Amino acid sequence: MKLLSKYNRIYLTASIIVFLITGIGYYYVVSYVLIDQLNHSLKEELNEIKTYAHLNNALLPQANTKNQLIYYKPTNNTITKAKYSNVSEYVIEEKEIIQFRQLKSIITVNGHNYEVIIREPQTETDDLLQLIFFITFIIAAFFVLLLFIINRLLLQKIWMPFQYTLSQIQRFNLSKQNEITVQPTDITEFESLNNAVLSMSGKVNKEYHSLKDFTENASHEMQTPLAILNARLDLLIQNENISEKEIGQLQEMYGAVNRLTRLNKSLLLLTKIENRQFSESESIQLDQLIDEKIIQFSDLIKARNISIETDIQPLELKMNHHLADIVINNLISNAIHHNLKNGSITISLEQDELMISNTGSEVSIDPEKVFERFQKSRQSEGLGLGLAIVKQICDQYNFIVRYSFVDNLHIIRLIF
Repeated sequence: MKLLSKYNRIYLTASIIVFLITGIGYYYVVSYVLIDQLNHSLKEELNEIKTYAHLNNALLPQANTKNQLIYYKPTNNTITKAKYSNVSEYVIEEKEIIQFRQLKSIITVNGHNYEVIIREPQTETDDLLQLIFFITFIIAAFFVLLLFIINRLLLQKIWMPFQYTLSQIQRFNLSKQNEITVQPTDITEFESLNNAVLSMSGKVNKEYHSLKDFTENASHEMQTPLAILNARLDLLIQNENISEKEIGQLQEMYGAVNRLTRLNKSLLLLTKIENRQFSESESIQLDQLIDEKIIQFSDLIKARNISIETDIQPLELKMNHHLADIVINNLISNAIHHNLKNGSITISLEQDELMISNTGSEVSIDPEKVFERFQKSRQSEGLGLGLAIVKQICDQYNFIVRYSFVDNLHIIRLIF
């Protein structure tokens, strides 16, 4: 869940809870005030009855109107303390049960005690409470909604520098050599984040370029001594005065130097690919390139008695010719060298996918790490850079490359 959405959800929930608690409290306060007004009205009516009785030595006539009910009952009680209460009574005229506020008290007239009962309906009070509650609810709901909209718009604007910085981090790619930029902000936390991101990206770029320069320089510097070693070993092998044992040792040295030479070339190629030195693109007929590579490897395929089956559809891609040649060369070469004797290779090319599968024993390497550098199985004699180069080229052109091992088949898919 996004931080903005989570904040809005928490804010909205908290606002609703606060308004509910406030609304309930407000309801009871208003109810108390209105009931207190009814009590005051009943008390004034009782005072009028007492005043009339004192002046006229008689009871004020009973009343039974829609808004007031007054009647008397003889009693032997002498307690004169007024008592308020709520009573419900069915009113025939209204055909419903109505809630009344009632006051009971005792007065003495001509030496006789009478219980005075005064009632006033709470209908208007209840209606007023409902109206107040409804209006309060509408205002509260509108207020919460308005605050939510304003808060969302303001937060989106406030968080814009953070969102921009986050998008820059997500698009950051060392191989593409793009730099991170930030938006100016007056928020201290975002400013600290921007400074930390710029500092980090600067250090990463510096270390990456230092490592890249070292790899490139080391590869270039190694070419000359390797060429000298190769030349000297060629001369020594051709010398007629050395023994067979020495020839065997020289051949081992020659093989090690050749391996080191191939490693140097592969590392140099990876560096060039990362540096985007193969930026020129042209239209490549991938189906024709695959046919050419099959012909080039035909002798090796026959020597290992490998059968090859193809289902190749015409496909034109826009990419560097040299890199396309490397991809197809490495994939077919990989399928041959990691195959079984008398095995098979299947090549399928469609409009959006190239699939190359070959028979072979299960490898001891994690399929998720097949395309990492120097990752190879124990049975392999390769450098562990062929598929890494393929992956690097595919990343440059946003191709997806996947490996799987199913039914004793090594399967590599390129999705364009």
